[in-house]
Amino acid sequence: MRASAITLLLLWQIGPAGSGRAPSPGRHLLYQREIVLPPGASGQACVVLDAAVFAHTQSDGAGDIRIDARDAEHEFEVPFALTESGPATLDNEAAAQENGAVRNGTLVFDLSMPSGDYTDVDLDLNTKNFIGLAQVAGIAERGHSTPLGTFAVFDLSAQGLARSTILPLPDSIYPTLHVELRLFTPEGQPIVPSASMIGGATVPPAREEQTAYVTVASSSIIEPQGHWSAMTMIVPAHVPVERARFVLKPEFHESFLRDATVAASPMENGIAALGAAEGVSGHIFRVTRGGVPGVPPINSQVLSINTVIGANLRSPAKIMMSIDNGSAAPLPIARAELEMRERKLCFETRPATSYTLRYGDADLSAPSYGYARRFVAAAKPVVGILGPEQRNPNYMRSGTGEEQRSSGRDLPWILLIATISVAGVFALQYVRHRREEIG
Repeated sequence: MRASAITLLLLWQIGPAGSGRAPSPGRHLLYQREIVLPPGASGQACVVLDAAVFAHTQSDGAGDIRIDARDAEHEFEVPFALTESGPATLDNEAAAQENGAVRNGTLVFDLSMPSGDYTDVDLDLNTKNFIGLAQVAGIAERGHSTPLGTFAVFDLSAQGLARSTILPLPDSIYPTLHVELRLFTPEGQPIVPSASMIGGATVPPAREEQTAYVTVASSSIIEPQGHWSAMTMIVPAHVPVERARFVLKPEFHESFLRDATVAASPMENGIAALGAAEGVSGHIFRVTRGGVPGVPPINSQVLSINTVIGANLRSPAKIMMSIDNGSAAPLPIARAELEMRERKLCFETRPATSYTLRYGDADLSAPSYGYARRFVAAAKPVVGILGPEQRNPNYMRSGTGEEQRSSGRDLPWILLIATISVAGVFALQYVRHRREEIG
C-alpha cells in the first residue's frame, strides 16, 4: 500500500511536465512578422527580407531566422531555403584571345570563353584615346555563327572622361566569340589597328543589372566638405551593404567623371571597434555623345560602387558616401542609397495554414534543412509579403528557469528516477517480509 502511494505521488509530481501543450517552437525569438500570402496559396512561396530583419537578428549570417506555421491542430517549424540574388561566385574569369589579325582596317579576333553562361565581356585593349565599334557573333561548337549585336567601346580619359571596354552581351553560352572591331579618334578619324592591341578579355560573373537589390539606407542631405560632396547614413549591425548608388537629378544630362568613396566606421568607441573601419573607392561617370559619320553615339553611365561593408562591423556603422568634385561644379545629387543584394526565404505552403517569420536570439545556431540542400527554385513561386514587425508575445529568453520547467526535456530522467524509487520500495518491503518469516 505504501509503495502504491509513493508511486502515485511521484506520478503526480511529474505529471505536469509531461502534460499540457507543447511550447511554441519560436518562443526564444524576440521579433516576429506575419507572412501574408494570397488566399488558398499552396506550393513554393518566397518572401523578400528587408533591412529590418537583419537589423534585429542577433547572429552573424542571420542564423537565428525561423518560420513557424500554425494550422487548426498545432504549430510547427517550417524548413526553408535562403536565396541571394546575384552570381554564385564574385570572381572574374579569363577569355583567351585567338586568331588576331587586321583585315581592311578592322581588328578581327576570337575569344575562347569559359564554360557556362555569361553576359558582360570586358576587352583588354592596349590603346587609349579612341571610340570603337565592336561587332560580335557567337560561334557554336559546330561552327554556326549567331550575331549578338554591335557595341560601342571608348577611352575619353584625355578629355577628363571615362573609359569603357565592356561588351554588354545578351545571355550567352557560346564557347567562342568572334569580334570585329573598328577604331576611331574621338574626332572621327579612322585608327589603323594592330593585332597587339588586343590582349584577351575578362568575364565578370554576371551583369550588374541582373542582380536585384534592396535599399537599406538613403539620404538626400548633402554635406559640402571642401571640394567633396558627402552624405552620411547609419546602418545597424548585421545589415549587409553590397552596393552604394548615387541618383542624379533628372534634369542633369552632362558628361562627367568623378572619384567616389564609401567609408564606414563603427558607432561604438570601445576596444572592439579598433581597426574595424572599412572603405572602398571607385569612380562614377556618364558619357553622352552624339554620333558622327562612321562613329557610333555613346550613352553610357555607371553611378554605383560595389562594396561589402557594414555587415562585418559588430556594431551599428556610420557610412559616408562622398564624391570628389575637384575644380568642377558639384554634381546635382538627388540622393545616395546603400543597398544589399536581394535575399529571399522560400518554403512550401499549404492551404488553411498561417506562417510567421521569427528572429532575434543570439544563442540560436543556423538551421540545417534537407529542404535547403535539395532546393530548386520554382519558375513562378507564390509571392509573400512581410507584415509589420512586432515583439513576440510568447517570448521567453533561452536558458531561463521557466524554460527548464516547461520544456519537459528532463521528463525521461524523472521517469527513470521514479521507476528506480518504486523498485527500491518494493525491494525494501520484500527484505523486511523475509526477515519477519525467518525470525
